[in-house]
Amino acid sequence: MAAQVTETAQERDWAWTALAWLAGLAAAGSAIMALAHMGLQIPVISGLGPGGARSVPVAALVFGISTLMFLLILFGMLMRRAWAWPVALVGNGFALIGAANPFRGPVSAAAIAVTVAAIAILLSPPGRTLR
Repeated sequence: MAAQVTETAQERDWAWTALAWLAGLAAAGSAIMALAHMGLQIPVISGLGPGGARSVPVAALVFGISTLMFLLILFGMLMRRAWAWPVALVGNGFALIGAANPFRGPVSAAAIAVTVAAIAILLSPPGRTLR
């Protein structure tokens, strides 16, 4: 019985840590995309997007809000807060929808991969115990 409790605690710790890393990665990616959509020339990223270094203020605002959301999720995961699970599930769901529609190539594919990984962990047995 004690071995099973320890295994569950280790799985839960792994889920918290993995979700924190994914939230940090998503926050960094969203921040870079916010800067790119403000018109800042970012090597590689500016060349991948359809607009190049053109400023798109609405997209910059959305990516800025996304950055704040993922930072909130990161904080919740690092502090092991129960509210982090529903916030992460809803936030990653919105990010997945936003990355998939409209699909914009490799940058959207990277965002989809990160959000799908986070949702998969959240819905896994160890991830569901975080609630």
